[in-house]
Amino acid sequence: MPGYELLGREELDLIHTVFDSGAVLLRHGFDSIRSGIYMTDDFEAEFAAQVNGGHALAVSSATAGLKVALRALGIGPGDEVITQAFTFIATVEAIIESGATPVVVDIDETLTMDPQALAGAITGRTRAIIPVHMLGVPADMPAIMQVAEAVGVPVIEDAAEALGARIGGRDVGTWGLCGVYSFGYQKTITTGEGGMLVSGDGDFLTRARHYHDHGHVNDPALARGEDRWDGLGFNFRMSEVNAAIGLAQLRKLERIVAANTRNAAYLIDQLGPSLAPLHRRMPSGSQPLNDCLVLQIPSAQMATKVATDMISAGFAPKNLPTALRWHFARYWSHLLAPFDAAAPEAAGGFPVSARHLERSVALPVQVGSTPDELDALARCVRRCLATAMAGEE
Repeated sequence: MPGYELLGREELDLIHTVFDSGAVLLRHGFDSIRSGIYMTDDFEAEFAAQVNGGHALAVSSATAGLKVALRALGIGPGDEVITQAFTFIATVEAIIESGATPVVVDIDETLTMDPQALAGAITGRTRAIIPVHMLGVPADMPAIMQVAEAVGVPVIEDAAEALGARIGGRDVGTWGLCGVYSFGYQKTITTGEGGMLVSGDGDFLTRARHYHDHGHVNDPALARGEDRWDGLGFNFRMSEVNAAIGLAQLRKLERIVAANTRNAAYLIDQLGPSLAPLHRRMPSGSQPLNDCLVLQIPSAQMATKVATDMISAGFAPKNLPTALRWHFARYWSHLLAPFDAAAPEAAGGFPVSARHLERSVALPVQVGSTPDELDALARCVRRCLATAMAGEE
């Protein structure tokens, strides 16, 4: 975490390539003046190959990618889409924007979708399931896919926070019908704003491609102004400049993941074996992104104390417990209240999820962290935890 740490000459060189080759910023058309430069096409092709995802579609954000995926499935009013209580608010926003009813289920100790809660939430109106790979850790995709396949419901993986993570030897985002990734400024790789949708289903991705571009089919035999359309669409395209940045960043992905893994392992070692029981549980067979390390403190009160003291010492946690308003459905009555099935649970506060989240503290792991910086973080955490525990006695 995150790609912005490595923004530099490579990204600027590819931007210059765009401008030196005709300065065409739209991915489509202007073939005679762009010198054969199609950055978005190249970005999609390299990304799909990187994650073994079949086909890829670059979009303006991961939020847009989720909406595009739902529209490509034909989801709308009367349909239910299941997601989890711990996610970024955009996941639920995309469901509502599609016209469907969000059904929110609890997480388990992994801080990702509880497969048993998922199974209990499926109804005859369920049309899609959106598990979210939160804070770099894969959801339990083998278990989730078993539930989904038993009832024939497609899975859209929200992999916005987990590019580079794997489970069962497969990249997150490649288990279900499609996966959606974010290139926001604080994500694994960044284009400033942007996202990617991947799928092994060519027909599905064709529908998504048409919808994200005002319905354009982009018939190569026709000029763009004379192109045919395929139903309703909207503008969720990525520009050539964003794609140029993304392409340079993608080529650094293995370096980013390796640095995260190395630094997380060093931090764990410096925290010591006494804190090992506090480490977040991982699903079996998972390889996390390692862009943060989550400790699950014995109580919410202690977690708040640890986080507050860390901030005072100059070490800010990553979202837990400091940014729950934007990541926990308990606080989203403004979104969920209109939906009778979801509103009572939201008002009740999702107590199972709350129990896991409110005692969690996420320690950030930077690509460029030095051993001295990680030593200082570990000392701070041990000191803050000792102070919090003394206060409970």
